[in-house]
Amino acid sequence: MSSSVHYISVKETTVIRYQRQLAHSKKYVKQWKALVEQLTYQDERVSQIESTFNALVKDNQQLNALDAQSVSRLTDKLSQFIVPLRQDMKNLREQVLEEKALARHIQQGKQKSSALLKQLKSQLASNSILMTEIEHSDNMSAEEISLLLFRVTGEIDAQKGQLSPAQTELLTQLKAQSVYTQQLWQGGEPQCSFAQQCHQIELMIEKLRLVGNEAEANDNASQLIEMQTLFDSKKQRLLADSMIMNIAESLRNSVKRIELMEELTRLCAEIESFDDKQMLTLSRETEAVASLATAEQLDVMITKLKQAIETHEQQLSMRQQCEAVLAGLSELGYVVHENAVNSWLDNGQVVVPHATIPDYGLELGGRQARFQARTVALTHQRDTTRDKDVDAIWCGQHQQLQKILAKSHAELLIERALPAGHNVMKVIENEDTAHQHAVTQAQKPKTFSR
Repeated sequence: MSSSVHYISVKETTVIRYQRQLAHSKKYVKQWKALVEQLTYQDERVSQIESTFNALVKDNQQLNALDAQSVSRLTDKLSQFIVPLRQDMKNLREQVLEEKALARHIQQGKQKSSALLKQLKSQLASNSILMTEIEHSDNMSAEEISLLLFRVTGEIDAQKGQLSPAQTELLTQLKAQSVYTQQLWQGGEPQCSFAQQCHQIELMIEKLRLVGNEAEANDNASQLIEMQTLFDSKKQRLLADSMIMNIAESLRNSVKRIELMEELTRLCAEIESFDDKQMLTLSRETEAVASLATAEQLDVMITKLKQAIETHEQQLSMRQQCEAVLAGLSELGYVVHENAVNSWLDNGQVVVPHATIPDYGLELGGRQARFQARTVALTHQRDTTRDKDVDAIWCGQHQQLQKILAKSHAELLIERALPAGHNVMKVIENEDTAHQHAVTQAQKPKTFSR
């Protein structure tokens, strides 16, 4: 064949992709586990998931003995392994935020209840058994304090005592957030809707703090205090509804930023799997500025990292493919110079002469896994009757090249080819040969026809 288009697949390319996916998956599992460990209960899936993942990672030790297809299958397994973790992480994050916000809110409610109990102590009868309980309330749980407050206010009511406006307002708020004893406080009466809104807002403010949005949390806390001082109950409820929607939007944005940071961290792990100095510098520089970046800026960073990863992987793959082809041709007797790989990558083509077939060689072109091989003459001053024979020789050598590459788990396929002698052979002369040919042509006697 005079010209042929080939597709080459080398094991090294699949190993690169495996190492990338492994680094990505390790980081993903680590992030998932960090969320699980924040739950208030032990998730039984942790040991099972870790065991399954560790079994997959152990296969990494056998890469040298595996062929390219087996490595690709391992990569696919790792990719499929983390698919269910993606949605699980979203659910876990919501659950962790809910649990932590509620725990903080209960603790704050306990502190407010203790303070109110100490204020109400003076309104109780001196011989009341509740006096002693109030004195020891610091060691009580949130539920116990809530129950004690219910009993204290009940006794004050029975004695026709009255709470101050501030105490009444605080008690109303505590009733709304008392998750353990709402049935006691309500007493069959509907709960104040504004108090319930305030309870929801306070929980959402705690969530803002948990996701690192301290500025908006403080701003909303100030707005809540100001709103609670209003006398117009209808206006209070409208403002509370608006606050709830605004905080919900802020929470979504904050969680989105956390997810982007996690994605960026996983991409940096992929970059570090290349073990390349320039790529490692890119990873470190990106992580150094990411903590102060907005969600929009993180989006841009992520896009750039993905492009850098794709480009670097392509460059590595192209180099390995070129090296594999040229190493195989060297075994077949072609003269492969030291800079042949760089020449192919930089110029998009390279010519390799054959040591035992004078005046002929192969032109290799293309910067992707798909490349063209074409027999070429290296001088015009040759026996052109041999051109077709050289084409036929390359046809046989192609099969030999396939066998050589297969030894290193590489695969060479032929997509299409032109038969021997189909085209006039292309001539590629170096500068010295081209100059000598020009001189020879100039010195030939010219024949004039009438």
